[in-house]
Amino acid sequence: MAARSAGPIKKDKLFFFANYEAFRRHQQTTQTRTILTDTARQGLFTYLVGGVPTRVNVLQLAGVSQDPTIKALIDKEPAASAINSTSAGDSASLAVLRNTGGYSYNLRNNRIRNNVTGKLDYNMSPKNSFAVTYAWNSDLLDRPDQSNNYTVLPPVSNDDIVHLFSAAWRFQP
Repeated sequence: MAARSAGPIKKDKLFFFANYEAFRRHQQTTQTRTILTDTARQGLFTYLVGGVPTRVNVLQLAGVSQDPTIKALIDKEPAASAINSTSAGDSASLAVLRNTGGYSYNLRNNRIRNNVTGKLDYNMSPKNSFAVTYAWNSDLLDRPDQSNNYTVLPPVSNDDIVHLFSAAWRFQP
């Protein structure tokens, strides 16, 4: 969307120009993350032996217990009930989950941009003229590429606002 206006304020002496531009892109980007199954969260590793799923407790094998810090990190990801895709992880189907599966969801990916420009020209005499320009630009850009927290709103965005003011005096002796 754009709107422009220009013209003389005083014939051959004072002129103005104004411009507004807006860009709006509201969309979502599909994200697929790999999350653990319920059994994998407990340390049970499932692998295939001759096509038959076999399970082993890797924590018991190593003679350790689950670290509380690692458990707290694992608990931050969505529960295994959120697995809705096999395009990520090692599960071949949603019916038979092994250790990991895919969690697909839509993440906001918007861009909102505004540009405003105003200009005044004043011809005081054939040898003196003045010009003043002001420009304001804002650009709000979601960054879904920087998201890894399983939410639909990206935690990172670029919010750039720029102000520009320019004044000029042209003089001929």
